[in-house]
Amino acid sequence: MPDRPYFWEMPIRLLLLIALLAPRLSAQSGGLNTSGQYENDVFNDSIRSITFHPRGLPLSLPVWILGSPDELILEFDLLGDYAENYSYSIELCTHDWRPVEELTPFDYIEGYDRDLLSNFEFSYTSLQPYTHYLLRIPNENCRPLMAGNYVLKVFTEDPSEPVIVRKFFVARQLLSITANIHQSGNIERQLTHQEVDFKVMHKGMVIANPFQSINASIIQNGNIDGARTGLKPAFIQDNVLSFDLSEVNEFQGMKEFRWFDMRSLIHYGERIKLVKTRLGRIHVFITPDPVRSYKQYFYHEDMNGRFVLHTLDETVAALQAQYAEVHFTLPLRQPFNSGAIYIMGDLSGWKTRPGNRMQWNEKRKAYEGSLYLKQGIYNYLYGFKKSERDHVNYETIEGNFFDTENDYTIFIYHRPFGERYDELIAVKTFNTIIGKE
Repeated sequence: MPDRPYFWEMPIRLLLLIALLAPRLSAQSGGLNTSGQYENDVFNDSIRSITFHPRGLPLSLPVWILGSPDELILEFDLLGDYAENYSYSIELCTHDWRPVEELTPFDYIEGYDRDLLSNFEFSYTSLQPYTHYLLRIPNENCRPLMAGNYVLKVFTEDPSEPVIVRKFFVARQLLSITANIHQSGNIERQLTHQEVDFKVMHKGMVIANPFQSINASIIQNGNIDGARTGLKPAFIQDNVLSFDLSEVNEFQGMKEFRWFDMRSLIHYGERIKLVKTRLGRIHVFITPDPVRSYKQYFYHEDMNGRFVLHTLDETVAALQAQYAEVHFTLPLRQPFNSGAIYIMGDLSGWKTRPGNRMQWNEKRKAYEGSLYLKQGIYNYLYGFKKSERDHVNYETIEGNFFDTENDYTIFIYHRPFGERYDELIAVKTFNTIIGKE
């Protein structure tokens, strides 16, 4: 019989004290960070399992081609046996996610600038009660009219105090893009980083002063908040804009993502070690993870940091899937003298917050952490931050390799002289291994 998880040895009073002392999120900034830019975020800890993607494409970025019959689907759960009356609004942003102050919603929305989110249902048969919400964009009451970056806000009364902020894209496909993804040209990072060079062909479209009017962004593995924005062409030849930019378009290669399959709590999926129910909550323990920084890279198929919600135990995943406290374990000989380890990926919003920070367990000689997740298949990595000011480093725990399979999505924005917003005129996703595009 396996040892009892350390979590069970903690006094209930101590757990309650930790919950009470945990920092509370605030939406007073309206979802803007200290630099005045929007970030994907949630400001209510009872809201979980947020997904936002094109209909039928759960692993894709939320990109809607202007005027197409497709739609984007936002879904989320509110934990508890009650429903909130939520509304939503959308807002046009600049290429680097700042509010567009020169336009009003009436300029870029057909319909209402805010509307009630009326599509919700209550869960049933699940141990954790929740209310499931669903929103389609565009819909008969709200349709974007301009191509560009947008944020979707979900709120109770005031859109300046949202409970959810999610970025999405409305695009026109006016240009063609080619990419060359290769190892870094910097000798120190040649074996660990990937460089994304690309060209934009604008034959048939006049672009005056492209060094001023064109901006590009690159997103790795769907991590929108980690995008490289404001990229300018390095040089121009005929109708081709070349973005051969060296360091500014480099990314950590990382390794293939770790994963676990929690679709069934009866018949254990891959990497599920133990499932127990205690005090009315399901606990799932993942097989302990080894440090991989010293291990050779090998390819295996993954979802590049995403997750897909599903259950094999019931018939209606959206309303019957269970929630579980998922426990992660990272054995080490000794703790780091400084810095912190975080569980990274879509499952934690790619954030470094107290909720996904690992804690050292001296008795078990391991870092441990947990996340409250809905049934599904999940990808994740362990990121390390030496200090709050540092970026997340994957080299320490995972290792970085230049030939790792990753997705890169390139966005091209155009803002001619005198225009009041950045029009998104081309989007394309490339993969480093599979088919290249």
